[in-house]
Amino acid sequence: MAYVSGLNYSSDEIQAIYTGESSEPIILIDAVNRTMEVAADHKILGVVGDHNSNPVRFRCPRYIDGGDLATCTNLSITWQNEDAGTKGTADIGDFSTDPDDPDNYIVGTWLVDYATCANAGQVGIFFTAIQLDADGETVYEWQTVENAYMEVKPGPNGMYSDVYDTSGSGSFYIDEDELVAMLEEVLA
Repeated sequence: MAYVSGLNYSSDEIQAIYTGESSEPIILIDAVNRTMEVAADHKILGVVGDHNSNPVRFRCPRYIDGGDLATCTNLSITWQNEDAGTKGTADIGDFSTDPDDPDNYIVGTWLVDYATCANAGQVGIFFTAIQLDADGETVYEWQTVENAYMEVKPGPNGMYSDVYDTSGSGSFYIDEDELVAMLEEVLA
C-alpha cells in the first residue's frame, strides 16, 4: 500500500482522516513478524498538550495463531515515551472487521490522549489483543513487539509540559500563581 502526504489529499479526504472517518490505516500490523509499520507521512503522533485530537487508525490480520481478533474483549496500544520515561496503555474501543475485507482483517482507532502527549519525545508503541472467558480469565493473548515509533513534538505548551495532569482530565496540577509566574518568565 502506498502512502501519500496530506498535500495530495482533497479537503474532504483530509477531513475524513482527521475525524477518524477515513479507512486509510496509519499503522499496519504484521502478524508473522509481530511488528507494526507506521506510514512514513504519519510519524508525528501529536504535539505536547494534545488530547483526543489525533485518531491513529490501524489494520491487523483478523486470525492470528488460532485466535479471532474480531471476538477479542480487549484491543489496546501500549506506549512508552523513550525520552521522558513515561508510559501507558490506551484501549481501542471501536475495533471492527475491516469493511473492505471482513473475513481477513480488523481495523480500529487509537485516539491519542493527554497522557501520551504530556511530554515531547520519541514514543515506542505496541499492540495487544486479549480474549477473556465468561469468568474473566484470559484464554487468548497476542501482542507485537515494540518496534514502531512515532513522535510527540514540542508546541506552545511544550516548555512546561510537566504542568499537565496526565490522567486525561485536562487540568493543571500547579496553582494559578505558579502558572502566571512561569508565563511571565516566558514573556519577559
